[in-house]
Amino acid sequence: ADAGKDSVNRFSSTVIDALMCSIDSQDEVLAMEAMSGLSRVFELVDEACVAPILVNICHRIRPAFENPNNEIRAASFQLFSTLHRFGNEVGASIFYEQIHNNLPTLFLHINDECEEVVKACKRALKAFGNLLKAQEINEFFSDSLNENKTLNYDEFLNQLSTFLIQYFPERVNFYVMTCIDYFKSDYHTIKIGAIIFIGFVMGNIPADRRHAMGLNPGIISSALIGLLKQKSPSIRSTGAKSLAFLHGY
Repeated sequence: ADAGKDSVNRFSSTVIDALMCSIDSQDEVLAMEAMSGLSRVFELVDEACVAPILVNICHRIRPAFENPNNEIRAASFQLFSTLHRFGNEVGASIFYEQIHNNLPTLFLHINDECEEVVKACKRALKAFGNLLKAQEINEFFSDSLNENKTLNYDEFLNQLSTFLIQYFPERVNFYVMTCIDYFKSDYHTIKIGAIIFIGFVMGNIPADRRHAMGLNPGIISSALIGLLKQKSPSIRSTGAKSLAFLHGY
């Protein structure tokens, strides 16, 4: 990337292919270098060069979001955030879908145990806010994810759930089912966040809109009931609180 924008664009396909092959390397140093290199390339390369392979790039990055190595997790979210440059023109519709596909992962890892991961996810959400085509959400991310402010995570999830219900009702079921998948997470804070988010979603959907959301209360309640058998007292109690939001379904 130090060679300048023209050189990056000329050789972008070759450079990106070479670096992409290494981001999931078992050699953690090599994987980190590859992600760092890609971040620099994506800050310079033209959108037209990346748009045709944008989905593939996102799919290759995604497994690193759950990597047990804190540095790799942070680097992967930082790399993902650099892709916001490709959500405006030829890659707009493609990247819009990728933001939604990864939105639960981003807002759950804001509660990651690693502070560098938290910062990377905050930066990503603020970078993507304008691309979601919902001004209230963009302003909400800009304000609540200010690095100089202390984040009340529960209140963040509560407010976010109301915005997602309002602006993306057709995607709410996807968000909820993705969070249920996170019940299997090895990270306690991520699991807790997923449980809390589901509770807020179920509680904040107006009664007259519940059917239109396409949610399956049976699947959701079964998943939450399963948490009551977990060894962790905080998982059990959080699961019980979220389960209470389903009483009207």
